[in-house]
Amino acid sequence: MKNIMYSVMVASMLSGSAARAEPELKCYENKDFMKMIDDKNLSTIYNGFKDDNRVSEIMMSKERYIYVVEYDKATDGNAFAAKQYCVTTILKNVTFNESAIEYLYQLLEKVRGQKT
Repeated sequence: MKNIMYSVMVASMLSGSAARAEPELKCYENKDFMKMIDDKNLSTIYNGFKDDNRVSEIMMSKERYIYVVEYDKATDGNAFAAKQYCVTTILKNVTFNESAIEYLYQLLEKVRGQKT
């Protein structure tokens, strides 16, 4: 009985951790990172060029985690074409102050109804 309980406990820990694996501070191949984006339902807040060849992107999950990701700028400009994505920073339990929300609201109001 003791062995059965131990087996069930280990199996549930392994399956739970595999399903809820959090991104780590490391580089991921394109297909692995794209799967992570889908699994974690990550949304890009913004991105910008770190230098001529590197792009930094800030992504956020619904669980209030923010991930800073860097990747090589693709020659065709498509962010999904990068060979690998490196997670450089992870912030947990992120909150926004009211002035930041007001700033974003004003930016959105400027482009409301425009095709981007």
